[in-house]
Amino acid sequence: MRKIWVTIGSMVMLAAALFIYDLSLEPNTAGTLTLTLSEAGVLVQEADHAFTEDDTLYTLLERHYDIECADASYAPSEACEPLSLSGVEGRILMHVNELETDWVTSYIEISVNGNKANYGIDQLPLKDGDIIDLNAVSLDE
Repeated sequence: MRKIWVTIGSMVMLAAALFIYDLSLEPNTAGTLTLTLSEAGVLVQEADHAFTEDDTLYTLLERHYDIECADASYAPSEACEPLSLSGVEGRILMHVNELETDWVTSYIEISVNGNKANYGIDQLPLKDGDIIDLNAVSLDE
């Protein structure tokens, strides 16, 4: 009976040691990008962020910024649950730090290296050296 307890104790200690070792490892950085926040084309904030292969623009925003997304009624929600629109699942960005939109009279436009993005915050491929701009755009203009 004592052998069983010694074996179980050894396995628990080994599992704990592997868990702690895994936490101490640095994530593999896939690259660094520059993220800018703009309002009507005027720069509000700029920061560089390292990202891993597992990151999306959403995970970077969630990690480094105060964000809200639209819920199913297009009301701001801190939950940022993905919505399914026309068979594509993704999030609609409503608030990033001081950038705000109501999705009726304004929206947050995503540009990559000066070109309007073809993808949203969940599907946009991240590449080393990219400059991603989130620009609050009024539809009144």
